[in-house]
Amino acid sequence: NVTIEVQISTWSEYWTKLEAMANSNSLPDIFWMHTNEFSKYAEAGMLADLTDLYADEDPDYYHNNFPANLVENFTYEDKIYGVMKDVDTIGLVYNKDIFDEAGVSYPDDTWTWDDLVEASETIHEKTGKYLLTSEATGGDTLMMMMQSCGANFVNEDGEAYIVGNDVAEKCINLYVDLVKNDVVKLVNNWDEYIATITGGEAAGIVNGNWITATLMSTEDQKGLWQITTMPKVDDVDTATNYANNGGSSWYVTSNCQNVELAEDFLASTFG
Repeated sequence: NVTIEVQISTWSEYWTKLEAMANSNSLPDIFWMHTNEFSKYAEAGMLADLTDLYADEDPDYYHNNFPANLVENFTYEDKIYGVMKDVDTIGLVYNKDIFDEAGVSYPDDTWTWDDLVEASETIHEKTGKYLLTSEATGGDTLMMMMQSCGANFVNEDGEAYIVGNDVAEKCINLYVDLVKNDVVKLVNNWDEYIATITGGEAAGIVNGNWITATLMSTEDQKGLWQITTMPKVDDVDTATNYANNGGSSWYVTSNCQNVELAEDFLASTFG
């Protein structure tokens, strides 16, 4: 006997609305956001403590059901505030029709970024299209490269680690080469990024698994795309074909009038 009101917003509107609601103390009972942004809300006392959400069935539910590093992502001062929604594994999604048109073999889990560069030269020459697209206002592609090597731009103490960071230097130089050599088409915003994919300007995408929803929602893209693991960075001992880009959690807000009901809803659905 409960009515749930769901508010839907566009991606760009969502974050503006969320910030405004937080500032006016009018956050909804339950919302989701990027895991790496939640701490400022927890610090401000805007989130309900969910540490004991599953205590009756399993006192250590979170640590028994999620990898430790993920639990840490929604833990603040030893209290758990979130319920994991998603962790976005990286793949290389490619348009097989464009590869066929250029006469280039499909990528697989043995491919490195150098292989991608070599393929892109043929694709660009024969079709005039780019192999990849990247949003110039963000650093997603570069961060995915870094993460796939087990590296970062900060050290374990949270301090900037750029000078003397050999993997960072390697990945930055690689990214610059991708742009200079017409492997990657740089665009100005998210809408342009999506348009280059759905409009057939780009033969591939390196991004989180969530990007497949965009392809699946566009009727004329059906059957054109396949997926494999992301390419590996060459000449880096720690390089792998694996990374993630994004991740989010569900949260109950502290101004919720019925926290117990909100917790039950989460436990019965997404949780």
